[in-house]
Amino acid sequence: MAIRVRVQNFQSIKDSSIEIDGFTVVTGSNNRGKSALMRAIHGVFTNTKGTSFVRHGADYSSVEIEFDSGEKVCWEKGPKIKPRYIVNDGEPIYSGREVPPEVAALDIRPIVAGGQPIWPQVARQIVDVAFLVDQPGSVIAEAVSDVERVGALNRALKTSESDRRSASSTLKVRRTDEQSLVGELETYEGLDEVIDQSSGIEGSIEKAAHLHGVIGKVTDLHAAWVKATSEVEHLAGVDEIKIPRWDLYDLLKELQEMRGLRTRLQDSRQAVESLTGIDEASVPNFNGSVVAATNMASTLVDLRSLRDRILIVRAQIIDTQKDIETTDTERSSADKAVEDLLGDHGECPVCGTVF
Repeated sequence: MAIRVRVQNFQSIKDSSIEIDGFTVVTGSNNRGKSALMRAIHGVFTNTKGTSFVRHGADYSSVEIEFDSGEKVCWEKGPKIKPRYIVNDGEPIYSGREVPPEVAALDIRPIVAGGQPIWPQVARQIVDVAFLVDQPGSVIAEAVSDVERVGALNRALKTSESDRRSASSTLKVRRTDEQSLVGELETYEGLDEVIDQSSGIEGSIEKAAHLHGVIGKVTDLHAAWVKATSEVEHLAGVDEIKIPRWDLYDLLKELQEMRGLRTRLQDSRQAVESLTGIDEASVPNFNGSVVAATNMASTLVDLRSLRDRILIVRAQIIDTQKDIETTDTERSSADKAVEDLLGDHGECPVCGTVF
């Protein structure tokens, strides 16, 4: 498990890179940048406050960490730029004073040893842990002898082994399925020709359906021909056909008269039904001509129409009277409202009417 770190313009470090692989020890005399290296790595995961750590003459500090998993994070901060993170070569993230969730997701966190948090730079993988040691031996011993963490590590290893076995079993089943599917696929070799043949068969079926329809039409025509031939044979020997003549105008006239008689019959039936229950009726003598009777009937129709119009007008008069009454009521209410409104003044300010 290796971690590559590059630090630029951080305290005394101008540009330096280091690869942490397994147990890594950073040694050197005082003021050589050992603590600055640890602070730079620590700043990536805590977004160190202020900018006093920026190397003199530089605009900003930059710390880049790359893991074997391919994940990468770069932290840049200085007095002339906004603090920014670039995770996995993505777009810059400006999180202010906070650490963005994308960096927290890398799961780099401190552990407590000797009563204080220390920051080993641990990748997210459980096994092959890589970290930097920057504490005294007693603190390191306490961290290593932490039973709870060792137990958690053992449980994680067992779970990992169980997952590995399960994955191996699943892989074995999938490979068996793959071989079975490959064998089944081989049985379908050569089906392309069958598909091409089926396409040709579909065309033949369409042609057959069309021919079937044509045969049906021909059959119907043959049956009609046979029937016509039979009728021709039946009429054999007939030399001349006489068609009676008639006057179309006379027929139409008779038809109109029959329609008139039908209408009169219906009117008579209605009249008879309306007189049901009358035992005796006196009919005045009438010695006039048919023309006079027709005129009287026309006059009677006009009188009935006039009566109906009178009834309609009376209904309209009644409705108008109701509307007038409603209008009078509304006008009285309006007058009362005006009197209430102008009562204090005693007269109308527009027309001068005295109330």
